[in-house]
Formats: sequence, C-alpha cells, structure tokens
Amino acid sequence: MGNDGAKQIVIAHGVNDAWQDVDQNRTNGPAEFASNLRYAVREAMKMSGRQVLLVQPHRVCSFDLLSWLAPRLPHPDALLAPYANAVARVGNEMKAEFSGRVEVAHLFSVPTRCDGDHRKSDMPDGLHATQAYSNKLAAVIRDAMNRLMTGAPTPLPTLTLMRAPLNASNKLEPVPGKDFQTLIVGRPHVTNWSTTDATAVSYQCRSDDPNGFNGGGPLAELVQAGYSTIVNNWPVPASCMWTVTGHAGTVTYPDTYTTTPVPDAQKPVITVTRSPMPLVAGKPFHTTWKAERAFSLTRYCTAQGTGLSAPNAAVALTSGVPIAGSPDVDEPVNEVAAAAWIGYPTTCTWSASGAGGTTTYTETFHTVTR
Repeated sequence: MGNDGAKQIVIAHGVNDAWQDVDQNRTNGPAEFASNLRYAVREAMKMSGRQVLLVQPHRVCSFDLLSWLAPRLPHPDALLAPYANAVARVGNEMKAEFSGRVEVAHLFSVPTRCDGDHRKSDMPDGLHATQAYSNKLAAVIRDAMNRLMTGAPTPLPTLTLMRAPLNASNKLEPVPGKDFQTLIVGRPHVTNWSTTDATAVSYQCRSDDPNGFNGGGPLAELVQAGYSTIVNNWPVPASCMWTVTGHAGTVTYPDTYTTTPVPDAQKPVITVTRSPMPLVAGKPFHTTWKAERAFSLTRYCTAQGTGLSAPNAAVALTSGVPIAGSPDVDEPVNEVAAAAWIGYPTTCTWSASGAGGTTTYTETFHTVTR
C-alpha cells in the first residue's frame, strides 16, 4: 500500500481465504485475520486523506465443489461467520480510531436462497453466485462506498435472526407445516443472527410459565452462525426482545420463542397422593408425587381466607428428592395440617412439561376437625 495516489482502499475477505485456514490447519484463523486486518488498515491510513472500505465475506450454500476438502469443512455459515464478525468488530474499532474514514460493507447479512430449482437458487452449484445475487452484493458494496466518499451518516443498525431445530443427523429441519422459527421440545436447535452497522447486540426472553425459557444478556458476537446446539427443554412460548446498538442509535426487535411437541411423543403423566384424606387439623399428613416423561414440573395452590396457599414454583419431578441443580431436598413430604385451614379448601394445580407437550393435573382437598 505505497503512495500510489489511491484515495479509497478496499479490503475484502472471502470464502477462499476462510477455507484455506482449514486446509492449512490454522487453529486461530479468525483471530489472526482480525490482527492482520487492523495492521492493513493502519498501513493504508499512513497516507493522508485515505479511506478504507472493509468487505465481509458473503454467505454460500455448500462446499460440495471442494470435494477434496468438503468433509473437513463445517457448514458454510459456521465457517464464514467468525470472519464476518471480525470484519464488523475491526470496522468499529477503526471507525473510532480514524474518525469515520473507515466503512464496512455487510455482505454476510444478505440472505441466500439455497434450495429450489436452478432459476430460484442464488448459487446453483452451491458456491458461485448467480448474476442476480451478485447484483445484490454489489449494491451493498456500492452503498457503503458512497457513504465513505460522501461522509453520509451511518444508517441505523439492523438484525437478521434465525432459529432452527436440528434432526438426528444434526441438519436443519423445519417442523412440518411450520417455519424454521418453531423449535421441537427435547431436540437440539441453533440460533443464528447477523447485524449491520452495529456495535453491540443483546437479548432478553421472558415467559409467564416457569417451564418457559427465561434468560438473556449481551452477546459477544455481532455475527453468529455457529452450529453449536442447545437442547430445547422449554415447551411453552417465550417473548424475547433483541436490542441492537450502533453508531446511529438503538433498534429493538421483538421475537417469539415458539416450540412444538415431538411428533408422536406421549404427554407427561402426573400422579399425586395425599394421606389421610381429608386432612385432619393438628395431625400429620403425607404427600407424594411423580411426573413421568417430563422435563419439568411446577405447582401452585390457592385457597380463600386462611387456607393453605403456595406460589407458582418449580418442584422436583419426584417428591422427596432434590430439584435438579439444587443440593436441597425439594420440600418435606410429611407436614401437619393447620386448624386455620378448616373451612377453606385448597386447590393445587400441577403442570408437567415434556417432549410430548404439557399435562395439567388439578386436585382439591379439605381440612376437617377430628
């Protein structure tokens, strides 16, 4: 990058660069690439007035053409995403360091159609783009270059999100009659996302049901398409909110975490016994329960007046044993009925969730005098 008079420098990283890291057994390819990219940008900036456009790799459909290497390569998205993430991260660093003289063309966020016949696919041979898809990529590069040359403001960040269940062969498999966003209870799944013009991304999921998914937080990657899997043990929907922050502001994206039972799987079975029945004030009573074919079990109890009540909470699948992940026994199975419960019957609702869906069991019991 000598003083050749060029004012705009384009630095691009593509699939050939990525698969060669695998071919040459480089175990730290993305990190080395990020370090080299920073060096290249700083070298380019030694000439006053220069501007640099960083170009992400774009998605591809398959590596079948690379027959000698394909068995060693991960899914194309999983291979390329770390490099796309590195371009985005280094781009953010260099924008701050060089006061806007660096821009990023976010090609990895351009969706790719990988199925259908020759006319509908963006890459009929899995690797080489059609003219129509190439035009989409060129438009992203053109717009980024225009922003760089004119000083136009960076646009608001965007997020593209995809969840998908995996089958027994660890391949993406949509639920029949549903889209890729619907997950199967008890089966592994992946969550992939890509952003444009973002500096940070986070999410938070909430479910009103204790059996649902609750969690979230900031994410390390601006682009994530790795195929590490998480088993979906949350059989009820959750409402999620993704927050993407960039130089131009913050945008939120609502998302629903939807699940469906495993086809043909049997529903959980709940068994609860209390003895004696009815309960006798001042006397001990014994409670046992068991949830079969279940991942989780919750229970809540309601009563009028001074009757026995209990908030909605997770309990062990079998009475008298610890809840998973807790060193303590769930609760005593032998208790003493209180006189204050007389005249105020208690209704307890138990809910068990498993691969076959959710089962609810309701019981009502009374407390009497001797």
